[in-house]
Amino acid sequence: MATEFPLLMRSARAEEVGRHKTKDDAWMIINKKVYNITDYVTTHPGGDAILRFAGKDGTTAVQQQSAHKRVLNFINQTLEKYYITDLSCFHRYKRHPEPKEPTIVCLGPSGVGKTLLLEKLKKNNNNNNNNTTTENFIPTIPTTGTNLYTIKLDGQRKHSVIVRELGGVMAPLWHLYLSDADAVIFLVDSSNSFQVAASSVLLTEVLNHSSLDNCPFLLVFNKCDVKLTVMSIDLVQDVMQIPDILKNAKPKVTVMRTSALTEHGLPHLRDWIRANTN
Repeated sequence: MATEFPLLMRSARAEEVGRHKTKDDAWMIINKKVYNITDYVTTHPGGDAILRFAGKDGTTAVQQQSAHKRVLNFINQTLEKYYITDLSCFHRYKRHPEPKEPTIVCLGPSGVGKTLLLEKLKKNNNNNNNNTTTENFIPTIPTTGTNLYTIKLDGQRKHSVIVRELGGVMAPLWHLYLSDADAVIFLVDSSNSFQVAASSVLLTEVLNHSSLDNCPFLLVFNKCDVKLTVMSIDLVQDVMQIPDILKNAKPKVTVMRTSALTEHGLPHLRDWIRANTN
């Protein structure tokens, strides 16, 4: 039985031909051309001997065997009706494209709590627990490169997303990861008044990236549980000139307050991820 080709296609390598090597589904390569010889086997003068080359390159056998040399033109004409395509532009068809998990880029200056926040999300903890306990504490170290997390989300349509955390020391390279982002999360340490200026500059640079014009963007003021701070979160936002930054930002920006330590705001963060990665 000849192979039926479903609707959608993707580029394929020569190894695809090797999957068609049975009597009921036989493909063959001759001079970099792909032939479906399934129906030709029954009329082949040599019988099913041709199946030795099913799924393989039979160029040498066709050109060098003395019996073939005498009728080479006839062979080429016969095979023409079984021609599929050239090997160099060979495509294999499939019914459905492979699903792609949405990718979120999570970034911010060093020490803002990105790693702890993502570890908590990874644990799929939906409890809005404002009590810091030993059980809730996860020891972390500042990220110097990039980490990947698979965050499983619950709800009516269960799905998961890939979150790529970029360390603060990688700020000069952040732009290289933004083009393929389906959403962006930018964290600010609301308890660190010495980092306000740097956070404002980095945030502005990220928001001005051309590929984020229509990308969902979440601005998270983390560590809202810390009480002994020089400035309140509202004052931090004013010093960072957040109203002006958001007014001129091309992406749609959502602002949220969280505490990775106490898990305050994590359910809302999970809801935002779910709503913007469906």
